[in-house]
Amino acid sequence: MATSKVVLIGINSLSYGEFMICKPKTLLYLLGNSFRGVVENNPPKDAISSWLSIFSLNRTNNNESINKLDDLPLIKLVNPILINIPISNPTYGRVNIKLDQSISYQEEIDTVMNEIMENQENGPIISGITALERIDDKSCEIYNAIDKMLLNVIRNVDEFIIFSPYGMKKGKINEPYGVYLSSRPRPNEHDTVKLWEIGQIFVDIVKGDNVQDDF
Repeated sequence: MATSKVVLIGINSLSYGEFMICKPKTLLYLLGNSFRGVVENNPPKDAISSWLSIFSLNRTNNNESINKLDDLPLIKLVNPILINIPISNPTYGRVNIKLDQSISYQEEIDTVMNEIMENQENGPIISGITALERIDDKSCEIYNAIDKMLLNVIRNVDEFIIFSPYGMKKGKINEPYGVYLSSRPRPNEHDTVKLWEIGQIFVDIVKGDNVQDDF
């Protein structure tokens, strides 16, 4: 039987190194008590092509924003509820914010969390958070706000994937390695997680394939 409450949360620029400095409690707990891995995005793609690789279940170098995802494989397979997905500007889905500093990190995080909580009974959810990428300063404040959101969400779902498509921005490019924390193991415990593999894991969870009893 397919799991009733499943959420995939992508947090652009979430970095293992940075959250070890900021020490957010929920992320540190998940680091030690869930399946973890390193997302490889090398050479680092931008947000649009990174997220499209997930929705396409395949590598893609397309960096043009799109306003319709219905024809992409993941959407066809599981018809997820989309919230604040950074494949366009403003973001795509049930929450739309501009990819600048006009919206505070707290407003984005609270709005996304509320939308997730309101829809968790209605189908699988895919959501994005852009605060770490949009706002250059207040890094640990943003990590702590994200951490509180994750605690509220994770305690109310059956299975989850938390990931970042890449790490912090260094100069003009992003770190090519991101975060993977999940109730499901990565496909190969001796290898990095590829973006399209995240999409496939999500599909498997929703369809009830390879059910994981515990993490």
